[in-house]
Amino acid sequence: MLQWRIYYNGFEVDSAHSRPEDVPKTGIQYIRQRTPSGVDAEPVRVEPLQGENYYCWQDDRWIGHDRDGLMQYLAASGLKIVLFGYEIAYEKWAMISERAGQDPDFQVRR
Repeated sequence: MLQWRIYYNGFEVDSAHSRPEDVPKTGIQYIRQRTPSGVDAEPVRVEPLQGENYYCWQDDRWIGHDRDGLMQYLAASGLKIVLFGYEIAYEKWAMISERAGQDPDFQVRR
């Protein structure tokens, strides 16, 4: 089962084919990932991430940060993996967002 997929302008990378440290670091448009929900009935939820300047690998998942959050992340000890979001034309972003939202690997099953 995929844990995450990163959507770029023109391609995608996912946890089945890449480790967090090996993904392209720039041009991130959208991330879909599975995270603990904190609810026993639904132990895993699908989390969308988009619109952030920075995405950091933290606690075995991607977390979106602004500049202050990035500085705090970098100041803490441990391995650091940072991805950089990139703004593109709205029409292109909307197509990527729609594709991510309809991704069959990340649909909530009820």
